Amino acid sequence: MNFSAIIALCLLVGAAIVAPTASAASIDTYPNFFSSDQIKHFASVDVDGEGAEEVFNKAFGVAGPGVPGRGETVNRSVGAAALDPAISRQLLDVTGTQMTAEELRSIPITKITGTTRKHVDCHYHSGELAVDKVAFVFLESNPEAKFVHGSTEIPVEAGKLVVFDGNVPHNTRVARGTVALAGPVDLRRLSVVWNISPPTSKSVKGPKSPKSPKSSKAAKGGSGAPSVSPTKQKK
Repeated sequence: MNFSAIIALCLLVGAAIVAPTASAASIDTYPNFFSSDQIKHFASVDVDGEGAEEVFNKAFGVAGPGVPGRGETVNRSVGAAALDPAISRQLLDVTGTQMTAEELRSIPITKITGTTRKHVDCHYHSGELAVDKVAFVFLESNPEAKFVHGSTEIPVEAGKLVVFDGNVPHNTRVARGTVALAGPVDLRRLSVVWNISPPTSKSVKGPKSPKSPKSSKAAKGGSGAPSVSPTKQKK
């Protein structure tokens, strides 16, 4: 290896050492992203009525394989509302996100009535883990509730846009009242995300191996010598 090649290799190794890791959790908030009129518009969406599920399915379709259905979530109701293209463009402009899909035409409206389980986000149709930024906007203020992302706690304040890493465990804690929000959606794809249990670091136990057959006991009156296990034949 010549001298210039060695220098190039050292530079590559140095760059790899100082490069930031993608696993670092981040969360950003943008107060007053929604105006009071926008908050009223989205907050008026019915998420509990008989037609809410039909509206949601018409806007987003049905859950993909392995994704919990709309009716399987606890302490959470979901509906849908049409989204003005100007809001979706504002969402991308404010966050500096480069869009990789068409403009979002509808947005889920979520009502949380109690503390949700800790979860990560996945794409609603594919079940694929959401590795890009996820976003939602609070539609009401509740001093008795907070959004917890990793070790960060965010107060629930109407109009506030919250942008975070969806693959970091998070949940909403509600001591009293409710939390309404527009979203959540994947910012880059502008698609609906759903909640699934976070991956566990514990190894999954596989099926138990069959027990080896016990050595047959020596016949009565025999020599009493221990039996010898047969050796496996080489293939």
